[in-house]
Amino acid sequence: MKIAGEMQLDIGVTRYPLAEANRALDDLRSGRPSGAAVLMVR
Repeated sequence: MKIAGEMQLDIGVTRYPLAEANRALDDLRSGRPSGAAVLMVR
């Protein structure tokens, strides 16, 4: 954790509505999202 605090991390999040879960999976398979892919339930 000490090293993580010293690094400048650029973390990306791609949000998908729950109704678009299949598109999120397709994007993940093709490597499109940079960082984490998150399904939003609201």
